[in-house]
Amino acid sequence: MSLRAGALGTCGGLLISAFRHDQARATEGAVSGAITGLVVAAGLVLLLVGFVYLIPRTPMGYDGEEDEFEDVDEEGEDQGGGLRLRRS
Repeated sequence: MSLRAGALGTCGGLLISAFRHDQARATEGAVSGAITGLVVAAGLVLLLVGFVYLIPRTPMGYDGEEDEFEDVDEEGEDQGGGLRLRRS
C-alpha cells in the first residue's frame, strides 16, 4: 500500500465519520478545506512558474572549444588549409 493511498483512506474515513456524527459541521469543514486546498494549489503553481522563469536560458558552463576557434582566427595561423569558419 502506498503512502498516498493510506493518507487518502485515512482522510476519507475521518470525513465519513465526521459526516455521520454531525452532517452540518462536516459539510462546512469539507467545503472550507476544499477552498483552502484550491488556494494553496494555485499559490504553489504560481511559485513553480516563478522558479521556472528564474532558470537561465543559456548554458552557464565554459566552452573551451569555442575559444580555440577564435584564437586561430585572431592570431592568423590559418594558412588556407582545412575548413573556414564563418561568423554570422
